[in-house]
Amino acid sequence: MLVFTGPNCGPCVRAVREFVPRLQRRGWRVHVIDERTDAAAFETCGVDAKPTFVCVRRGVECGRSVGADWSTLCAMLRRANERQFTNDGGAESLKEKKEDR
Repeated sequence: MLVFTGPNCGPCVRAVREFVPRLQRRGWRVHVIDERTDAAAFETCGVDAKPTFVCVRRGVECGRSVGADWSTLCAMLRRANERQFTNDGGAESLKEKKEDR
């Protein structure tokens, strides 16, 4: 799980403080990416709002949620888990996303 945050972003602070530990307790590896130190990751992943949660499996994005709402994030994770077991062709690799730009 990639969590994109930025400076002076109240919802980002809340997301890191409350949601990251909850995700980790559920077995997710979480990487917090700060806009100040890794702007290239924002561009590569096409992130333009904060906070943004991007679920990635084997280099392929399988879900995305914008904002600091736990129920919305959980719904995205449920959909991402469903996609893991289907081949709907909807997921694209982060590499493909960057190459399309």
